[in-house]
Amino acid sequence: MFGNCGVGFAPARKQDHTNLIELMEGVEDIPGSALSEGLQWDWKSFPDFLDALERRSRVLDVGAQMPHHALRVFGMGERAMSARAPKTSRRCVI
Repeated sequence: MFGNCGVGFAPARKQDHTNLIELMEGVEDIPGSALSEGLQWDWKSFPDFLDALERRSRVLDVGAQMPHHALRVFGMGERAMSARAPKTSRRCVI
């Protein structure tokens, strides 16, 4: 199971890859170089990510939850990486 801690890699736009890697490096202590070299980034949306997982051979079952931080970055862009709280509205479009 992954994504349940709030960090992960989908959904993700190309310009957000480095930020997501740096967060995972800090939270999980996984070397950023290993993530940079190991991730193929052949997805953008969460369903695309699940399809990418399906294409990979594996010996374990995989369960994935959409991580909060990746969704926040996808929806807010650079503002999600700042210490400022997001502006709230009654309407959310993602």
